[in-house]
Amino acid sequence: MNFEHTSSRRQFLRTTTTAAMFVGLNGFAGELPWERRFFDDPETGVKIIQATSFPTVNMNMYFRSRCWTPDAQTFLFWSMTQPKRNGRMDLYRVNVDGTQLVQLTEGKSLGDAALHPGGGLVYFTSDDSVYTLDINSLAEKQVVAIKGATPTDGIGSFTNDGRRYCFNARTPDNKPAIGFLDTLSKQVRLVPKSFDCPTFVQIEPKDGHYFHYIGERNAQGFDLFVTDEDGQVEQIVPILHGNGHGAWLGPSGRMYSAISGDLRGIMVAKPGEAQSTLLAAGPPNFWHPGCDPDGKWMVSDSNAPDDGLQLICVETGRFCRLAFSASNHGHAQWSHPHPSVSPDAQFVVFNSTRTGVPHVYVATIPSEMKGKLQIPFQPHKQG
Repeated sequence: MNFEHTSSRRQFLRTTTTAAMFVGLNGFAGELPWERRFFDDPETGVKIIQATSFPTVNMNMYFRSRCWTPDAQTFLFWSMTQPKRNGRMDLYRVNVDGTQLVQLTEGKSLGDAALHPGGGLVYFTSDDSVYTLDINSLAEKQVVAIKGATPTDGIGSFTNDGRRYCFNARTPDNKPAIGFLDTLSKQVRLVPKSFDCPTFVQIEPKDGHYFHYIGERNAQGFDLFVTDEDGQVEQIVPILHGNGHGAWLGPSGRMYSAISGDLRGIMVAKPGEAQSTLLAAGPPNFWHPGCDPDGKWMVSDSNAPDDGLQLICVETGRFCRLAFSASNHGHAQWSHPHPSVSPDAQFVVFNSTRTGVPHVYVATIPSEMKGKLQIPFQPHKQG
C-alpha cells in the first residue's frame, strides 16, 4: 500500500484495507485501535508496554509535567498527527495498559498544557486565553482572557490541590513573565518582577506561593532561583553545576537537580539554605530525574554513558537499574526518555527510539525492587 506523508492515524486506518478489522470496535469515531505491544527488559525482567506504534513522532509530556490521572490508570502524551518535519503535535490519552487510545485535539495550538490533579480537565493556553479540555467528552471551554501579557508555549504546572495553575508569558514590552490562575475565582495574576530569561518555570506544588525557574547564573555560580508570588523575595537554590533538569521534590518545599559534568549525582536543597545535600551519587550519569507527586520515588534516565532508567528511593538514596530505554539520546527531545512517574509510583512512562521511530513506553515498577531499595544502606563491619 502507498503511505503518503500527509496521512494521519485516522486517515491511515480509514483508507487502508486494515480499517475493515476495526469497524466493529466500540467508539471507533473517537477511540482509536490499540497500538500496544508487550515485552520484558532483557536484563531486569521488568514488564514494558509499547503504547504507540503509528509511524510518526510520539513523546510524553515531560518528566515533571502533570500528565497522569490520579488513579494512575491513564496518561496524556503528544503525537505528531501528520508524519512530516515540523508537523503539528496533538494531544492524546491512553490507558496504562495500552488500551483506550483517544485523540484529544485536532490541530489546536496548545501551550502550557497540564492535567488538573482532579484528572478530568487539561488546562492550556492559546492565543490570549486559558482554556480547559475535558479528556472524556473532549469539550473545550475558555476560562479567562489574560490581560497584561501573552502566554507562551511553556510547561504548565499545578498545585496539588488544583487551585493554582502556572503558565509562561511575555509582557507587552517582550519581557518574560510568570503567570498563574486561581481556578476557583478565575482570576489571573502576573508575578510583578522583571525577569531576564526564566526557563523551566514550575509552581511549588504544596501551597503555590513560590515559583521555581532557571535564570542568569549569579556571581556564586548558582542559576536555580525561587521567587514569591509578589515578586519581592528571590532566593537561590544552592545547587551548583545543575544540568538544568530538576523540579520541586513533591510537597517537601525542597528542590532537586541532576548535576552535570564529571560530578554525577542528584542534589537536593531548600531555597535559601546555605548548601545542598547529596541524594544519590553516580555513576550513573543521571540526566532527567522525574519524581512522583509525593516526592518519594524518582526514575532518572542516564547518558554518556547510558546506564538505563534508574529507580531511586528518596528516603534511603539507594537506586538500581529499572530497565534500558534503548533510545538514541539524540538532539530531538523525543529521543530523550524523560521518565514520568505515576502518582502511585507503580508505573513510569518514557520515550524511546528503539524501533527507529519515537514511541511512548510504560514500564511497571516491581514492588520487590522498591522493597529492597527502602532498606537503608548498612555499612559492613569487621569482627
